[in-house]
Order: sequence, then structure tokens, then C-alpha cells
Amino acid sequence: MNLGQKRNAGKEVLIRVWFLTVLLWLCHADSAFAASAIDLDGKFADWTGQANIADAAGDADDDEENITKFWWADNSDESKFYWRVDRIGSKKKATYLLHIDTNNDGDFNDDVDREVLVDYKPRDSDSQVDVIVRYGDTQATISQTKNNDWGETENEGGRYVEFSASFADLGLNQSQAIRFYVVSLKGNSEEDRAPDTGDIQWSVVNVLGYPLLAGFMLVASLLIWRKLGRRVWTEA
Repeated sequence: MNLGQKRNAGKEVLIRVWFLTVLLWLCHADSAFAASAIDLDGKFADWTGQANIADAAGDADDDEENITKFWWADNSDESKFYWRVDRIGSKKKATYLLHIDTNNDGDFNDDVDREVLVDYKPRDSDSQVDVIVRYGDTQATISQTKNNDWGETENEGGRYVEFSASFADLGLNQSQAIRFYVVSLKGNSEEDRAPDTGDIQWSVVNVLGYPLLAGFMLVASLLIWRKLGRRVWTEA
């Protein structure tokens, strides 16, 4: 290989590395920065642009258990995971159970797995939302919070509720891949499910992961330049 060919090969390697750097940055940063940060306040405009799936209306016996959309998100500066559940409007209480497969093995009943139980009751001028995080195998309580105003009021329609759980309570590490799905309950019976079959697989990437990702790719590029690029540019 002559000097010109070596230079072209070195350039091609560096171009590929920087292309992958930009591609990885865009793929992750797009989901993290495209939407507003979530604030648990019973207002829902900040969910615009967040990941979600629609669920068909009419696949539960009663409106209060009929899920119409399921959302999830994580804020770039917090170690929390956020969810939102939409239903057909109702003044009645709704109970949701979120199943989380934290070790991503397809089994939701391991000792490391989690459940989040949510009771949502719209009222005239506010709402009452109680959240319990518990173990997936024993249902023993890990944490709970009560009397939160995180849902629509009766006058607003009684449709939407939002809630969160910390990475610590969920037993999650940064960038860990998990699976989850949500069901509405009537007593002990599951009335509706989102998604209808299967589950959602998601990897949480906190904002601290983006500088680390960029730094890693930069170091990799410099090492490749030192090993290949500089040599082919300076070689006689």
C-alpha cells in the first residue's frame, strides 16, 4: 500500500469513528432533549413529545378501567422514571398496576423485579393519587406516597394521571434496560392492559451518560488517530 492509499485508509477510519459518534449522540439525545422535563403537578402539557403507545377504547367493561394511552419518560437531571396513564373520562376511582422487569429477562416475578400500584381518584378541584412501589415477587412495600394531586380533576375530565418512582426504589442503574407494562384493576381482576400483548423495552439514559458517551468516542478517536492516522500522515 503506497502513502496515498494509507492516508486514504486513515481518513476513512477517522470519518467512520466520527460518524458513529454523531449517530450515537443523535439517537440518544433526540429522545432525551426533544420534549420538556416532566413535573408532577397534575398538568400534562409537558408530556408532549414523550414516548407513548395508544390503546384501543372499548376493551374494558367500564370507562374508569379503560386505558386509552400509556406514556413513559425520564428527566435528564434526575434519577427517576415517570409514567402517565390516560383513560376514558370518569369521576370514578382508577387503580393501575405497573409491572417492571428490571433485569430484562422476560420474567416479571423475580426478586429484583418491581410493581408500582397507583390509586387515582379525581375530585372537584383536585385529585388524590396514592403510589406504592413494591417487590415483584412478594409484593412487599418498598416505598409509598399518598394524597398527591397528580391527576386531572373531575371538572377537567378525570382522564389523566402521572406518577414516578426513583431509580433507587426500582433497583435500577443508569442506562439499564428494563421491560414494563401497565394494567387497570377492578378488585383483583385485570380489566385493561397496555400494551395489549407483550411489553415495552426501554433503556434509561440519564444526562450524565451523554458527556460520558461523547468523551468515550473522543478518546477512541484520538487513540485510533495515534495508532493509524498520525502514522500514515507522517510516514515517508
